[in-house]
Amino acid sequence: MGFVDRGGGRESKKSSLRKSVKNPGAAATRQKQANTNKSLIHPPTVQVPSLPPAVSALVEEVLLYQASHKEAKQKQNENENWMVSFAEAVREHCFSDRPQHNLWIDAAVALLARQFSGDTVSVLDRAGQNQENDLYSLSSLVLWCSEYERQITLLEECRSHNTLQDTILLSVEKSKSKHKTKKVKFAEEGEEEEKEKEHSPEDEVHPLFLYCVLGIHSNNIDRNFNKNIHATQWVEEIRTYSHGKEVLGILASLNFYSRDEKLMYSQELLFRALFKLAAELRKPLMIHLYVSESAAQHDVQKNNNNKE
Repeated sequence: MGFVDRGGGRESKKSSLRKSVKNPGAAATRQKQANTNKSLIHPPTVQVPSLPPAVSALVEEVLLYQASHKEAKQKQNENENWMVSFAEAVREHCFSDRPQHNLWIDAAVALLARQFSGDTVSVLDRAGQNQENDLYSLSSLVLWCSEYERQITLLEECRSHNTLQDTILLSVEKSKSKHKTKKVKFAEEGEEEEKEKEHSPEDEVHPLFLYCVLGIHSNNIDRNFNKNIHATQWVEEIRTYSHGKEVLGILASLNFYSRDEKLMYSQELLFRALFKLAAELRKPLMIHLYVSESAAQHDVQKNNNNKE
């Protein structure tokens, strides 16, 4: 008895509706089409953020703010200088009541860095070993630290070290005054003369004093930064710490290239707050700026061309 094969009329070319082990319930053309579409799928594209605004624009705006306040201050007190440079701060604080055996300083020492951990005493000893050569001997070190939580540690390090140096210097001065009153008799051709004993250069002591710049580095700003809490609290603490004579300036930082693009506004907010704080305390502002790799390579190439 024969039966009509109705499946043949519904089948398309190169396809089959029959179930098999390799194709259970799916059309052969459907599977072939799926394999073809896989080869046409493009990898997901990565959205590249637009370039951040140039740091120079913010710096120019800050300089305009500074110039306007300088003119207003000069109108009030024409004889008083509102601008205080870093060199003037060093000269005023480092050499006003210290022995001026030289004027050499190291203005950027990261004494609390990890490579110096537990070895700060030997680092300071090595810095003072060049005291024999007056041309390169150091009288002061200016310290800085990128970690906000260690700003008070940096300040205490300067205070404790300077107290020790003042004690040593005072004891040396007392010993000099005692020896100065003693007189030694010298006999020359039967005549006795009394002369004061002169101190040799070996008796001179060249102390090494520590100073610092306090502030908020851009490395401390992350996605958990709250401008209403952290910005106000951090700036107020820096204001409290900066009244000491060991603090020469305020530290600020801008990094618009290697940090998250969304953190630019927080960096700008802190930069403006620290700038106003430096103006209020009449202390210089030390700025750490980060540039892109292309800009850095361009500067290096430009310097090499100038040398040639």
